[in-house]
Amino acid sequence: MDFGYYGNKGIKTPNIDKLAIQGICFQYAFNTSPQSSPSRTSMMTGCFAHTIGAEDLFAPLDDKTLMIPSYLKSAGYASGSILKRHWGANGDKQFTTLLKGGYKPLEAGLESSVYENYNHFLDENINKPFFLWVGFVDPHRPYNNANTPQVNEISKVSIPPYLLNDKDTRNDLLDYYNEISRMDKDIGIMIAELEKRKLLDNTIIVFLSDNGLPFPRAKASLYDSGIQTPQIMYGKSIANLLFDNTLRGRDYIYSERNWHDSDDYIRRVRTEKYKYIYNAYYNLPHGTSLDLTTSPSWYSLKKMQRKGKLSIKQSQIFNYPRPMIEIYDIVNDPFELNNIADTKKGVEATRLLPGLIKEWQKQTHDHPYWEQKKPDAVDRISGAPYFMISDEYYND
Repeated sequence: MDFGYYGNKGIKTPNIDKLAIQGICFQYAFNTSPQSSPSRTSMMTGCFAHTIGAEDLFAPLDDKTLMIPSYLKSAGYASGSILKRHWGANGDKQFTTLLKGGYKPLEAGLESSVYENYNHFLDENINKPFFLWVGFVDPHRPYNNANTPQVNEISKVSIPPYLLNDKDTRNDLLDYYNEISRMDKDIGIMIAELEKRKLLDNTIIVFLSDNGLPFPRAKASLYDSGIQTPQIMYGKSIANLLFDNTLRGRDYIYSERNWHDSDDYIRRVRTEKYKYIYNAYYNLPHGTSLDLTTSPSWYSLKKMQRKGKLSIKQSQIFNYPRPMIEIYDIVNDPFELNNIADTKKGVEATRLLPGLIKEWQKQTHDHPYWEQKKPDAVDRISGAPYFMISDEYYND
């Protein structure tokens, strides 16, 4: 959610902001999972990840489940995919074209071949409708500020209350901001090419993320910081048919967390007023992904934790045993820091929401938590990995 149009004035995102101004900007959009590959398979298949057996990080799509390009193929569309995919070989083969190109070494931005192959794809399909998936890795970790344009100011960085407000964390967030701005510039180049070819007015552009910000207590958690996504659509040709602001979206939003470097089984339902979270592994610390436990923000939190100087808000992610049930008043507690499960106010939420989760699990064929336990790849307390990791591993 860290974009200018979404309220973060400390980050420069002119191209994404322009999309939001010219199109439709959704304020409350959510992923089905706070981790990339399950989230991507969900958005491309219309299924919850556990329904199709793709709920864990790195879990590939099976050979029976169809994605968007397969359906569009029957309508005469060409389809392409470039940069991050992360749904496995059975997903890749559903596209007519897998465009080559990636990122330069040492997190130095996109290779020129990305733009060349993007333009070539447009050339090949000049007289044919097309669908193109562009999976940016920015602002995924790791960061290298020596190879990223420094366009934002550290004085304007916004610190969430669950992180430490120190120099290392501010610099960590600034690196994150600058990668977002770099992605924004790349998006602007691609949109300009569509405009140059006079394709923009006949193209629907959808912009969204596959998980929340890559920081502790955000990505890989079912708090809104982990699952809320920006969602912007642009498409003049269908605007009047598709968008009617008198209609409501979903009344209940469901999402899940499964294996992501450490095993977890968390299920969540959210309304406009309340968030209800069920933690099956309540006796264990929350599982945090490796890219976060090797970040400056994590080390800052752990340093102050050892000294006993974390605030209640900052230490929440480390507490265990953790509650089996967490309930938050989203309206008055948007950062989800005050669990009201043991208050009279929490009773209102427990009358309805647990039954909704059970029914959702039944309808979507969710597995019980004891059925698919997997070993952790990271220590839950220290955050240390059980094996040596490379930069390539971060691209999860």
